[in-house]
Amino acid sequence: PCEYDELVSEKALLEFSSIGIKLGLIDDNSALPGAIKLIKAVVEAFMKRLDLSCGNTAVSQDGSEKVFLAFAQKERLLTTRIVQGVIRWVVDLYAQEQTASDSRNVDQLNELKQLLQAAKTLSKSRATQCMQDSLRAEHKPWFALDVNLQDNNVFQIGFGRQQQLMKGTVSFESSQQGIQVCHSKIKTLQFLSQLGFPVPQQSPVMHLQQACNVAQQMAYPVVLKAEFGTQGNHVVADLRDANELSDAWRALKAPLGNKNIGLLIEKNLPGSVYRVEVVKGEFFDAYEMIPAGIIGDGVQSVKELVDSENKNPARKPKTDPSGTFVNLQLAAAELLTLEKQGLTIDSVPADGQTVRLSSTSNWSRGGTYKNVTEMIHEDNKRLVERLAAALKIDLIGIDLIADDIQQSFLEGNLHVLEVNHAPDMGNYYDLQAQRYVDVSQRIIERLAPDRHYGDVPVIAFKHCSLANEAQTLLAQLLNQEDYSAAVINQQGIVINGQVWANADQVNETNPSAQLLRNNSVGAAIIDYSPQCLADFGLGYGGCDIAVLLQSRQNKDEAIVSLLWSQGLPSNTLDGFLVNAARTASIIFVDNQQAAELCLQGQPDKTYALFTDDISEMHALISAGVNAVQFIRDSEQGSHIRLHQQGQSQDISLAVKKTGHPLALLTVFTSCLILGIAADAINKLDDYN
Repeated sequence: PCEYDELVSEKALLEFSSIGIKLGLIDDNSALPGAIKLIKAVVEAFMKRLDLSCGNTAVSQDGSEKVFLAFAQKERLLTTRIVQGVIRWVVDLYAQEQTASDSRNVDQLNELKQLLQAAKTLSKSRATQCMQDSLRAEHKPWFALDVNLQDNNVFQIGFGRQQQLMKGTVSFESSQQGIQVCHSKIKTLQFLSQLGFPVPQQSPVMHLQQACNVAQQMAYPVVLKAEFGTQGNHVVADLRDANELSDAWRALKAPLGNKNIGLLIEKNLPGSVYRVEVVKGEFFDAYEMIPAGIIGDGVQSVKELVDSENKNPARKPKTDPSGTFVNLQLAAAELLTLEKQGLTIDSVPADGQTVRLSSTSNWSRGGTYKNVTEMIHEDNKRLVERLAAALKIDLIGIDLIADDIQQSFLEGNLHVLEVNHAPDMGNYYDLQAQRYVDVSQRIIERLAPDRHYGDVPVIAFKHCSLANEAQTLLAQLLNQEDYSAAVINQQGIVINGQVWANADQVNETNPSAQLLRNNSVGAAIIDYSPQCLADFGLGYGGCDIAVLLQSRQNKDEAIVSLLWSQGLPSNTLDGFLVNAARTASIIFVDNQQAAELCLQGQPDKTYALFTDDISEMHALISAGVNAVQFIRDSEQGSHIRLHQQGQSQDISLAVKKTGHPLALLTVFTSCLILGIAADAINKLDDYN
């Protein structure tokens, strides 16, 4: 307890409320220091304010002066910034009380205030959040690669040679040339025009007079847009004369400033706008894009109707993945659209009158959409598939304008308006069908249909003197089965029998990343030191199979590491490893303690290895644990006896020369778990 705890807490309540965050009750029951309890409460309140659930936070103290705070990192960069900022702020509050200073911690408080305002830029995109939520729900292997703000939306689906790198909805397998073409609206339509795709008349313009001349030649109405831009930004449509074009020119040029960004004039075509999506070269979905608007009731003003519509639960901020539509706005662009209809925000539209709020139909500007996947003509599906193939982009959104999407482009009026190499394909609630549509899950199934745990098996060894022999032998057998196995241990990295790195190039804090991010690895065999497991866990990817080959230790033996200066009980770490294995754990049993460890996990997911016929074996078999026993027989040679699901069978060993029997048992059991034929072990070459 600190004499300043109560004073600091009172001050924290006042200062935190000044930036618009209500601090909840601070836990008075735990024995943790007041500063730690305050930090925990403030972080939780901050996360709640940003609608970022951090789940159950954990706080522990290891007996020294170190305190561990664990917060879920659904938004890694943002969560880290919040925790660091809160710690600095709380420490500063205590320092002020200790020095009896009258000055407020303005700098630290402003940092938190600015962080609150900048949270959107630190958060992942809506599409990324939806994709990662679906990966979690589907239990598909993935991990985030967001080490800085530029990589905030980068993540990997699948491990090793099964991986698919993504940045939001952009696949790293897409053509870089195609993506570069799509960055420029001018280059996109030029490219498509050269290939014969139907595109609207368009011309880049350098100055206003040229724009007016081009518009006159095209015949109004026209569209003015910036060469670069997404989500409907820097686009003004339905310009009907030179005055409107001049106003739009100034409106677009003002935010662009002196940036050398080209503008272009495009013919404003009649028809409805549709977003058509193609994933992995095949038609995926189609939506009619309906511009933001309201329906008058003869009573409420435009502003009141907008406010009322924004209370609709389906409308949320653009960054909220739970929203079906984005909140309506009444900014300069919307006011201009109203003015062209002879309206202001105070006008009262007639009952049933449709009022447009945007000249474009973008979802990000408050537009709505209607799923028309079942309505689109087969010719139009083939058209967008050919377009995606021409650009070589795996996931693409194509904006079409057509009189009728049910009519073939060969017969009707249809043009390609834009191509989006990074479409915002988030999950949504279908108001018409009254059901939630998990678009992300369908995208993942199309991009990575076979990604699931076990495609690239991850086998984690807790290091011991016998581990290297078992790892080498297991890799040899897996390579014979075309797995392209990789081993990482204290000797270095070996992939498919080739040395890739020396021992000094092994990342001791996260060795799994070096294998699971390598696109040539088909099976990962990772040797973890007890200290690495204690401090950093299993890192990227966890493990499918956990292997513990050494159990001779005192129950009170502790692992001393960087974070566990007071020591972590070794049996606690072993229990963690057994329970962390997704598929099965392999444990060598030569004493009572190892037998007890076998009973900590699920019996059908535990394989106990025996090199001697000891009493513990029969007790474990009775408890439902699988047992694998090495039998020495001088006349008939050695063999392996498998006790599984109440049945026993013998497997003859025909290897020319055996090393340690425990290594053979480990290899045999691993193959059994992976579904490799039991007699595969007899295909091994001679080894020492």
